[in-house]
Amino acid sequence: MIRQMTRRMVAVSMLLIGTGAALSPSVLAAENGGNQQGEMQAIETVAYTPAAKFNFTPGTAMTGQSFGNVNVRSNSNAGWTLDVKSLEGGKLKHLSIPTATITYALSVDSVATAVTTPDTYVNAKDLNTLTCAAVGGCDYAVTADIAGADSDGKPTGTYQDTITFKLTNK
Repeated sequence: MIRQMTRRMVAVSMLLIGTGAALSPSVLAAENGGNQQGEMQAIETVAYTPAAKFNFTPGTAMTGQSFGNVNVRSNSNAGWTLDVKSLEGGKLKHLSIPTATITYALSVDSVATAVTTPDTYVNAKDLNTLTCAAVGGCDYAVTADIAGADSDGKPTGTYQDTITFKLTNK
């Protein structure tokens, strides 16, 4: 009988030792995980800054006359399209004599842009990659060429046109 009790105690001890190992903290620990997500909002801004007023010399051609700067900011992976329109269809119009106009050829980033139809958007720049996403965006020069004959014989005064840019993310 003592032998049986000893055997039972050994068996119970082994069972308790085995159970203790099975219930150790490393085995009982729980794990839980998940994916953290954040969504980048689209950036699609354009800002046109016209140049200061400039002077014509009648009959003298003006090449690369600054019309200002356009700043583009976009974070579209597929790129973006920049369109431009001229209210007067590529003409500077005298403020008080509407029939007096001076035709110009507009360029954006040194690329000619045909703004010849009044108040109608035309493509000025088209990119198919992620560009201009940084805080400062990208600056592009806006210039115009004016033939000497277009300013010859025109009345004195101020001439103007309204130029509008539109940025579209792809």
